[in-house]
Amino acid sequence: MSRARSILALAITLASFAWSLANAEAQDSHARVELHLEGEWPRELSDDVVQSFEASVEERGIEVVVRRDGLEVPPVSDDAALAVVVISAPSVDAPTSTITVRDRLTRKVVERVVPLGAEPVDVWSVLLAGAADELLRASWIELSMPDAPPPSAAVPAAVSDVVARSIDPPIPPDPPWGVALDAELAASEGALLVGGRVALANASLDPLLIGIGVGALGLLPRTSERARFEGVLAFADLDLRLSLLPRRGEARLAVVGLARVGALYVSASASEGFRGSSDVIPTLAILGGLRGGLALGPGTQIVLGLLVGAPVLAVAASDGASDVVSLSGPMVIVDLGVEIWP
Repeated sequence: MSRARSILALAITLASFAWSLANAEAQDSHARVELHLEGEWPRELSDDVVQSFEASVEERGIEVVVRRDGLEVPPVSDDAALAVVVISAPSVDAPTSTITVRDRLTRKVVERVVPLGAEPVDVWSVLLAGAADELLRASWIELSMPDAPPPSAAVPAAVSDVVARSIDPPIPPDPPWGVALDAELAASEGALLVGGRVALANASLDPLLIGIGVGALGLLPRTSERARFEGVLAFADLDLRLSLLPRRGEARLAVVGLARVGALYVSASASEGFRGSSDVIPTLAILGGLRGGLALGPGTQIVLGLLVGAPVLAVAASDGASDVVSLSGPMVIVDLGVEIWP
């Protein structure tokens, strides 16, 4: 007997849960607005108004039901609609339209007259649909006011989202691509290099930024008793930056990892006892550090970075007696530049 009661209780619980889901689905289906085109409308203009209004409203998950004078598509009762939007027909002789919103949730009627005389006829549909959508959202904003009377019916999630976005519109995302221009000073145990770098950065994975750069560094001349060495390092690199501060703030800070591959062209002048030489030496270095920035204006910031690492491939140029140029020990790079996010 107790087992039968348990089974019966379980069945009642499941039925109640199913009814709740069905009821919630039915309530959500009531996120519906009725559009009524009042008066004699040119068919093309009315179709354009309906299309523009539906595009903006249905994008938010709210169904639009259209009524025209003498034609109802599809039939619906006023009670089923959260609001009824009425747009009166304009004409060339009377280039104005009255938009009325009968809001069932707030129990209010709001109205707006839209003058169209100064506008080309081919933009009337966009202006009227936009004005109707704006008036509807303005009426619903009252639902968010602390002293507003309670709504006459349950507010669907789609309407609550419309209200929230109208009060606090979403912040547009940062542009995913940016350009960085840097001046660099690189120092190693046996070399000092100065130059620049240009990079393309992507912020699609924010707070992780990915950059690809190319550049060149000139080797400051180094001399020995036997020769004078000069050179140029051409490189390409990949850098990963993890932002520690919001990228929209006035100040920015990021942890940076950098892998740089390049080729060092180095030449040595001839002298007594040394015939001179030139060579192209491959390089590879891994570095890490910090890069900070300050906003100069919308989409532009000045950046300063400090990176520390070491060459993976040792580089050395000799005068026949000793290494005069060397990229084989710890390396430090200081960069100063500008990032632009158009």
